[in-house]
Amino acid sequence: MRQISNLGPFQTDYFGVNGPKRGVDERGREVLFKVNRQSDNATEVIASHLLVDELGQLGAIADEAIHTENGEQGVCTDLLPNHRKLKDAGLEAVSNPDQLVGQVIARDFLGDWDAHSGNYLVGPDGVTRSIDLGKAGNKGIVGSPTSTRARILKQLGTHENVQTYYQRYRELSDEQIQQMVERAGSHLEQPAPQVEARFIEAMIYQRDNFRKYEIYKDELSRD
Repeated sequence: MRQISNLGPFQTDYFGVNGPKRGVDERGREVLFKVNRQSDNATEVIASHLLVDELGQLGAIADEAIHTENGEQGVCTDLLPNHRKLKDAGLEAVSNPDQLVGQVIARDFLGDWDAHSGNYLVGPDGVTRSIDLGKAGNKGIVGSPTSTRARILKQLGTHENVQTYYQRYRELSDEQIQQMVERAGSHLEQPAPQVEARFIEAMIYQRDNFRKYEIYKDELSRD
């Protein structure tokens, strides 16, 4: 578990309502630290490792952490300096459109119901990364025709880049999904079998929907 000290204020709207604080870890690296319910900590750790390690997408890894001064436990991510929220930078600032489409589809696959434009960060080089996956592990996709995911897919999605990612998840077996979740869960200090089971069930459900339906046909209708 990472040890966090020297906590100070940070832009609380940057990651939502959790009120993250800026600090340093035991190696002297700048981090953002926030306190969640224990199950939400496990959700964010598992989801971030699934996104980055298992699905190969760009994102901020969340690790369990403890504040050395008061003993509060939460999660931390390495600070990404000079990054802007996608809602502020705009899609025209994105230099990795295919990868961003991949992140959108991956977050759908993980059942992330909070993938709004404040939970993507655009770096000074235009490379976009996903953050804050604390609401992942749900069944189904949430999003209106004007949602962030819809706007990204409509402007940056093509049949080619969507199918590249879409097909990967269609081909996963139940066993492969279970193994992916177990590997992601191994980063937790204490096992969270209920959280892992929720991810496995949600990802299998979404995989089956990917197989049955053309989920993104409306967003790609202009292509």
